[in-house]
Amino acid sequence: MAYFVAVADNGGVNRAAAALCVAQPSHRQAVRNLEKDLRTKLFHRVGRGLVPALAGEALVGPADPEGRGRHVVREVRDVERGRIDIDG
Repeated sequence: MAYFVAVADNGGVNRAAAALCVAQPSHRQAVRNLEKDLRTKLFHRVGRGLVPALAGEALVGPADPEGRGRHVVREVRDVERGRIDIDG
């Protein structure tokens, strides 16, 4: 979760990895693993940087190393994939 927060704060994996003094490939893989675990994209690529997707924005506030923010992402993910019926 710390890697996710670092990417959100720094706008990209390279800058986040440098800020945390970790190798960029392992940082990128950690973010990918989190997205895979949550089954949703947390970032959108914009130019050469990353910006939080809807699920990523929802996770930024409650994110913590213990992972208590994961339920927030699951709720947002489920809403994104839900269905709305409107009777008129």
